[in-house]
Amino acid sequence: MAISIGVLLLLCAVLVGLTAIQGPKLSGARVDTGRVVADTGQQLQMFANQPVAEVDAEQVTIAPHTPFQVTTQADVITVRFSQQLDHGIQYTVTVRGVTSLYQQREAELSYSFTTDAAAFHYLDRADPESERGEDAIIRTGVSGEGSDAIYRGARIQDYAVFEGAL
Repeated sequence: MAISIGVLLLLCAVLVGLTAIQGPKLSGARVDTGRVVADTGQQLQMFANQPVAEVDAEQVTIAPHTPFQVTTQADVITVRFSQQLDHGIQYTVTVRGVTSLYQQREAELSYSFTTDAAAFHYLDRADPESERGEDAIIRTGVSGEGSDAIYRGARIQDYAVFEGAL
């Protein structure tokens, strides 16, 4: 019994020691890949596994390049994009020289995401010779693949697309 407890204590000490000598690690990230192409001022939040020291803009690179601001609060590094991002592009945000509040062991945090592909809507009129034909509002990508009818009805005169509504 004493040997088992001793081994467990030794294992815990080794794990605590390894954690203490490592710098911060990325534990997760959050970005709305649809909103970043639609609105300016959208953000990427990068979550570290421990509170981090203040990060400045010189430590951050975004590929492909886009203007941004960066803020740090506890274990969250927030990158706010100054303009809309392009549709269907993979972006990589890298933060170099990230240190913990408690030690100066530097780490590099990196996160990649792909923005939503461009989509557009059009009105597909029914055959005028058909009595039961319905018009359809179709949503499709630029390539034309993956189109779907999001609304069908008789004699649609006009439509407008709003976020979450037609």
